[in-house]
Amino acid sequence: MVFKRKYVSWFLRFCIGLSLLILCSCNNSSSNGDSTGTVSFNLDWKSGTTAHSDASLMAAGDVCNNYQITTINATIFDSANAVVKSNSFNCSDGSGSFTAIPAGSGYKLVITGMVSGNADWRGQKNDLAVTDGQTTQAGMITMTYQGSDTISPKVTKVSPNASVADAALNTTINALFNEAMNGSTITTSSFTLAKTSDNSSVAGQVSYDSTSMTATFTPGANLEPNTKYLATLTIGIQDIAGNALSGGNAADGGYQWTFITGTSTTGCTYAISPSATSIIFLSDASSRTVSVIPSDVSCSWTATSSDSWISIATGSSGTGNGQVVYKVSENTTGSARSGTVTIAGITLAIEQKASGTTTLPEMIWGSGNWDEVAWQ
Repeated sequence: MVFKRKYVSWFLRFCIGLSLLILCSCNNSSSNGDSTGTVSFNLDWKSGTTAHSDASLMAAGDVCNNYQITTINATIFDSANAVVKSNSFNCSDGSGSFTAIPAGSGYKLVITGMVSGNADWRGQKNDLAVTDGQTTQAGMITMTYQGSDTISPKVTKVSPNASVADAALNTTINALFNEAMNGSTITTSSFTLAKTSDNSSVAGQVSYDSTSMTATFTPGANLEPNTKYLATLTIGIQDIAGNALSGGNAADGGYQWTFITGTSTTGCTYAISPSATSIIFLSDASSRTVSVIPSDVSCSWTATSSDSWISIATGSSGTGNGQVVYKVSENTTGSARSGTVTIAGITLAIEQKASGTTTLPEMIWGSGNWDEVAWQ
């Protein structure tokens, strides 16, 4: 009887210990795989680095487009920080879910947005509990920018540029940046157009293309003919890290440029004849005549020289068809020299041989025919 009581006592202790073990395991995230639930989440995006306290919430679509993020990576960890499940989701969806997560508690959900191979965006939710057969709402997870970009963006190219004196009346005004920009900061307030004569603003719409990193101002109506306009990009424009535009010619670091309209809505294109753009002269003084052929009789043009030994004899400007005569003075320097002539926006590379050179005229192929490029 004593033996049976001892046996029962040990058996009860074993049962109690086993029950406690099972109970503890039910409260751990690595519980019985037969009991599973779902974890779902939604995302908020906050723009700006730690260096910018004025970070603002943005729509998922804006961030995904501006940062060119196509997917986000999400991982669920258990209480021991071991990976339970990983998956990728479309960035633009702004949400996602995991199924077949073992019932338990202590889970952590980590989400990253990749930019050029770096996890520059990150969001996290801790202490998630999963119930068998139920969906756990992780709620709204704030994605914050954690990259190290502190370099301000710059404008690398604009059109129409300052050298244009006959922009089409229906032209759009474009600015190319050197890096991806926060498109939500490029608006009709930060990208403006005005007439220089009276500073009157031009109404229009502004857009940003994240693929080409180009901002475009589209006037609401045709511009006025033969009118000078001023385009302005303010420092309110920011890159995807929240850095403001800088390095421009405006006093505050913004960027401004002017252009002049012509009289046509199609814009002007030009050809010259002869069409050669590489011209070689011997050392003697000489001249050459070039015909200007615009696409429209209303198109205006100019001719300029970059060097004092090359002069525009006639045709420094004109409208419609015309001719330009430029001259090169005798080369007495003892060495070859080079310069340029720009006619109707087409640049000619001019070379003049040193004194004593008797090279025969050279021929080059251009626009479907041979053209002489050496002159005496």
